[in-house]
Amino acid sequence: MAYNKAREERKWRIWKEAEEKQLRSLGVSEGDIEKLRVHDWAIFNSDRRYYEKLQDAGTYLEEVAEDTAQPEIKTVEEFLDSIENAVLYQELHQLDKNRYSVVYTYTDENGVKRQKWETFATNAEAKKRKVQVEFEQETGTFIIPNASTVSDLLEEYMSIYGVNTWAMSTYEARRSLIFNYINPLIGDMKLEDVTPRTTGQ
Repeated sequence: MAYNKAREERKWRIWKEAEEKQLRSLGVSEGDIEKLRVHDWAIFNSDRRYYEKLQDAGTYLEEVAEDTAQPEIKTVEEFLDSIENAVLYQELHQLDKNRYSVVYTYTDENGVKRQKWETFATNAEAKKRKVQVEFEQETGTFIIPNASTVSDLLEEYMSIYGVNTWAMSTYEARRSLIFNYINPLIGDMKLEDVTPRTTGQ
């Protein structure tokens, strides 16, 4: 919005009159009130000059910002390319070696659009999960992963990774181990309460 000197001056005068009325009621001398008025007027004029000069540059920057829509990041490479900090880029790039991620967008229960990253050890696993997510999103059968307990997390892991990766006998054996040994001990534990010490015991 353009800077309007007359409007801003009117607002300043209304504010100043209210302040001076309050100062008088508190017993401040007229000399001190006048000094304060001169000081505040100088600050107002300084601000006015600043905002008038900023106006030309400001409207240009606002127009550029409106015209520049941020693209939605869909791959790890796009994410890494969007990082401007060289040190952070280098750290994330090193971390990303030998890891493959699937990035997808979903709408949460509050209607807010969010991104989810899932990381896999091999490119084949990541591609398989990507195809699965795309298919489920297209058919409307996609369920947002949102585990809150150890049991939920293991169930999610089994349905996302185990079903698609393990042979049926391996899947059944591991499911049985989880159901009979892990869930009775820590299955109801909240994920935020799990520590290395918990899993070590």
